[in-house]
Amino acid sequence: MRVLKRIGYIDEVFDGTTGTHISSYWRGYGWYCTCPSYYYRKRCKHLLELIKNMTAHEINEILTSETLAGREFKSSLDAVNNLFGEFAYNSNQITALYGKPKVGKSLFSIQEAVYLSSKGFNVLFIDTEGSIIPMLREWVPVLEKRFGGRKGKIFIESKKSIESLMEYIGYKVALEYKMADKKKQKGKLEFRVLESIYNELENFIKKKKVDFIILDSLTSPLRSFTKEQQNLPSRGDAIAFILRELVRLQEEYNLGVLVTHHAVFNPANPYETMADASGGIIVHYYCKRFIYLDKRDAAAFKNYRRFWLVRGENAPEWSRAGVAEINNEGYFDVNNDDILQSVFTLSEQSKLK
Repeated sequence: MRVLKRIGYIDEVFDGTTGTHISSYWRGYGWYCTCPSYYYRKRCKHLLELIKNMTAHEINEILTSETLAGREFKSSLDAVNNLFGEFAYNSNQITALYGKPKVGKSLFSIQEAVYLSSKGFNVLFIDTEGSIIPMLREWVPVLEKRFGGRKGKIFIESKKSIESLMEYIGYKVALEYKMADKKKQKGKLEFRVLESIYNELENFIKKKKVDFIILDSLTSPLRSFTKEQQNLPSRGDAIAFILRELVRLQEEYNLGVLVTHHAVFNPANPYETMADASGGIIVHYYCKRFIYLDKRDAAAFKNYRRFWLVRGENAPEWSRAGVAEINNEGYFDVNNDDILQSVFTLSEQSKLK
């Protein structure tokens, strides 16, 4: 299906001379296209085609509709639940967690999977890092004992390349290098969707009655796209297709979704301490709840993690944060006021409400 409509947005897929692109309108963000023309010039023929195909009723519906809460899921940590009021996750919004490598994103994801299964939910854990099995062997027994065992099931799927992940969600794709010598695999890289195929992920969701999906991480399958600026639009196309499909499945099957990302910093600003999520504006289009996971560099705080509210419905950006401690049984909420004060700098405390 080429056009996707939902409360608050509409988007359409276009096959162009420079690859397969997605043009979108999202309430709160406006118009956007993943093609190189829009990336570099902020205008393209795809958006004009999307606008032409939209009816006045559709435009009015997107502009005036309100996002519904949907089905709700709690996190294992009140530090995370409290960022959004009471429930960290719902079936109407993708929740994104991002941070530096080795900060603890995968451990948190495993803990959430075990906790949700202890509440009776069936969880699908999609591993793209390729290193999750040793962590599962170490942590699942510990966390099951802590949370009282599993009432639901945890399913593990490994998809390490962009090609295998795209095939899993129902698309046969090709990455094409535009250069004289393709054997060197250098130069401009284009992303193309060749055909729609059997959607293994959707079939699994229906067959196993999956309630919640964890994708850890979105960033790893994108290693094929080098960091040269000329490859950023193609990388954006791939990100958009993955998140677009998760949004569709979330709406179709009433799922909760947690996606992890790597963090990126502005290299021109050595004083920047708050990072953005890898993937830029496209990730922000599709993920409506954003959490930044970090830690203080000082040795005294090595076991503490801060969960920052980067984006939510009911609070300004970076205005809330929760604290958790990691020990040999996983993540735990911190309720000690002295620690809660000391784990933030004075500058950071001034931002928190």
